[in-house]
Amino acid sequence: MADISFRNTPGLAVLGGRALDWVNEMAIACLASLQQGVTQEQLRRTAEYVSERKQFDRPIGTFQLVQGQMADGYILMQAQRSALSQLVWRLDAGLPCVPQAHAVRAQSNELGLKVGRVAQHVHGGMGVDVTYHIHRFMFWCRALAAELGSAEQHLQALGHWLSDNDTLGWKYDLPEDR
Repeated sequence: MADISFRNTPGLAVLGGRALDWVNEMAIACLASLQQGVTQEQLRRTAEYVSERKQFDRPIGTFQLVQGQMADGYILMQAQRSALSQLVWRLDAGLPCVPQAHAVRAQSNELGLKVGRVAQHVHGGMGVDVTYHIHRFMFWCRALAAELGSAEQHLQALGHWLSDNDTLGWKYDLPEDR
C-alpha cells in the first residue's frame, strides 16, 4: 500500500474529468433542492398571509390577480421539482446528466426570482419590513439564484448541447430516426 499526500493543491485539482463533473452536478442538485424547499415554504407562508390579510372586507387571496400570481409560483415550483427529480434519478443511476443539470439550474433561477418577487409584492409593505420574516426568503432565493447562474446562460448552454447531440431532447437518450 502507498500513501499519497497533496500539498498546496486545491481539492478540485485532485479530481479529474467525470469525477469533477459528478461533483458539480451533485452540487447543482443540492442547491436546487434547497431552492425548492425555500420556495415551498415561502409560498406556504404567502398563502397563509393572503388568506388572513383583508382589503375591502375580503381576504386578498380572493382577488384574481393574487390567485393567478400564487398559481404561477406553484406551477414554476412543480416544473422545477420535476426537472430536479429527473436530474437526481440520473445521478443516482450513474447516467450522464449535462442537459438535466442545465435545465435544473435555469428553472431554479427562474423559480427563486419570480416566487420571491410575488411574495414581496402580495405582502405589500410587510414584505419590506425587516422585522417580518418574508424578506429573508427573498434574500435566500436571490442568493441561490445567483449561485446557480442566470437562466439565460443555462438555456443557451442547453440549446447548444441539444444542437450538438443527436437526441430527442434532454429527457430522452434515444437517437432520432432521420
